[in-house]
Amino acid sequence: MLFNINCQEIKYCCGPCNNNDIEKPGVLIDDNLKYILKPHDGKRYRLFMYTLLNEDILYLKNLRLCRECLNRYDESDYFNLDKKSIYYYDGVNILKKIINNKSIISHDIKEYISNIDIKK
Repeated sequence: MLFNINCQEIKYCCGPCNNNDIEKPGVLIDDNLKYILKPHDGKRYRLFMYTLLNEDILYLKNLRLCRECLNRYDESDYFNLDKKSIYYYDGVNILKKIINNKSIISHDIKEYISNIDIKK
């Protein structure tokens, strides 16, 4: 199954961390606004891909990430992961994190998450 999620309206880190605090307004530094989430210029990453359980795929578009989630993503190879690796569950954790965002989450995603929980 393939999931495409546009994260344009999400105002917190879209990664697998536990942080769902709304990002604060930018701070002016050397005539430039800087933000806590990356990219620090306030723009958004175009596309990130996570392999889910059962070889399903999650595409996140227009997202912002905290430093830890970006580093974690950069250090992993989501196409060649051992199913026991903690990184293998990042996509599922992201779906669980944003499941309450009604403008993004579809019935298919809610059903997918509930089936994953049952399989644990």
